[in-house]
Amino acid sequence: MKRFLKKANRGIILGILLLVGTAVYIIIDLQQFKSERPEIESVLSDFVENIDEFSSVPAEYRFNDRTYEGQVKDDFVKKYNQFIDKYWTASDDNVNIYSWSMKKPDMKSSVNDFISGLQDRTPVSCDFSLKNINSVNKDGPNRAVVEATVKADVQGTPDCVFLSPHGPTQYIWDDSEMTSSFDINASDNVYATEVEIDIVFQLKRTSEGWKITSSEDNGWFDNGRYKVTTEVQ
Repeated sequence: MKRFLKKANRGIILGILLLVGTAVYIIIDLQQFKSERPEIESVLSDFVENIDEFSSVPAEYRFNDRTYEGQVKDDFVKKYNQFIDKYWTASDDNVNIYSWSMKKPDMKSSVNDFISGLQDRTPVSCDFSLKNINSVNKDGPNRAVVEATVKADVQGTPDCVFLSPHGPTQYIWDDSEMTSSFDINASDNVYATEVEIDIVFQLKRTSEGWKITSSEDNGWFDNGRYKVTTEVQ
């Protein structure tokens, strides 16, 4: 009986030590995550505010059915891929086939949609900014999930594609409202709009710091579209 109690007491003590050790680990891990929040926010801010460089199309590729080709295309794609590599890493999670989130391979391949779209549509200018970080939460070991609001000021022809923080996106459509409002062929004109997008980012702690593993548009609205010009530049 004494031997049984001794073993039982030893088990209780070991259990308590395990619980204490686990609690201490969780507290330390949470404190470390809290201290890394500025880095997480900085990564997202830099990514969002610099991706618009790739949607600002040089004048020679506007309104003339031209697109990037040859060495110019290779250099553009290489620079874009290097940009994505800087801020993104591969996700090792199981891919949900019902999810609309963009992974790193999706972000890289989107440049091809953008380039092919230049043949008949023109994104003139694009300015993304991180308006607000709504929440930053731990999402498991070395994981974070961030809900953010991104602001976009864009100009372009209807149906043009922009390389955005949540993948290739059309913010300006050639719809009946635009055509009837101006009584013109909308595809020949440049329009502008200001958009706010709610985006959910997932990030992972890597040996190179925090990097994005996915982004997903969680809803957006524009403040109305207006015509900038009817002149072909």
